[in-house]
Amino acid sequence: MAPNSDTGNYLTWDADAQSNYCVLKYLEGFPDDYKLMKGDSVAGEWPDDVRMRMNPTFKKQIKLSDNLLNPVNVIVASKSLCDFLRDKKVPNIEYLPVTILNHKGKVASKDYCIANLITTQDCIDTEQSEVTWNEINPHYISSMKRLVVNENKIAKNAMLFRAEHLKTLIFIRADFAATVTAAGFTNIKFWPLSD
Repeated sequence: MAPNSDTGNYLTWDADAQSNYCVLKYLEGFPDDYKLMKGDSVAGEWPDDVRMRMNPTFKKQIKLSDNLLNPVNVIVASKSLCDFLRDKKVPNIEYLPVTILNHKGKVASKDYCIANLITTQDCIDTEQSEVTWNEINPHYISSMKRLVVNENKIAKNAMLFRAEHLKTLIFIRADFAATVTAAGFTNIKFWPLSD
């Protein structure tokens, strides 16, 4: 199949910023959060007391969802969502426990994990996407005119992953996105690559 961003075979994973569900702040207790976007495995160094607080900018949003919006661009998943991903045998994920604290600093839940995607796919067609490379780290894309993926470079078993040169986005195979949607999980949004 030729590289194409309009095939609809892949979408991006997100949470709904306009929902009534809580929004989180940055990780506390694990200073190397950048590793979570690089595709690094951190299970061996993950502390027992990692926390994420509800963001006070959104004081009225206290409800927990299956997928919690956060500024680290990681999947903060409920126990039921983690169990679902395990049951579907989604490869290359490690589950890192995280405690959610409410606006008063009290424990809202200890049943969440960061679903850390520990591999990347070198699937961005940089020429057709007309990328601008980052001046500080030329391995990363700073901007692009369009997002074009080369599906031939995506592993056949890749269901949920980050792209090698564009790690801020999480990609999901469209058929698996339909399965996730059918399962009824809350606060998960999927975007076509063309958006």
